[in-house]
Amino acid sequence: MAVRQKILILDDEIDILEIYQEILARLPSQPEIHVADNGVRAIPLLESAVKGAIADAAINEHLGDAYWSAGRRSEARFLWKAAALAAEGEAVGRLAQKIDFGWTKETAAP
Repeated sequence: MAVRQKILILDDEIDILEIYQEILARLPSQPEIHVADNGVRAIPLLESAVKGAIADAAINEHLGDAYWSAGRRSEARFLWKAAALAAEGEAVGRLAQKIDFGWTKETAAP
């Protein structure tokens, strides 16, 4: 049985979210698409994702970003530290900046 991919799209522009959702719905793989218009609404989806991929640097970084936007600063830093353990390339420096100084537009996860 094939695993159905899950996609989370986060954007504060509702119209853009709808466009992305329409485009992705046309994919032959029929991914499970979730949308959120802010970090707080993305938290439950990211928490669910991290349970299935506890060592995934990207998911931990994104969940840390969402926690930061929700005012959950210590939890955000904890997740960024976890992400840093498995991070590679540009993510290493970006995570170090977040851990030391917090989230900024410049350090937002891609």
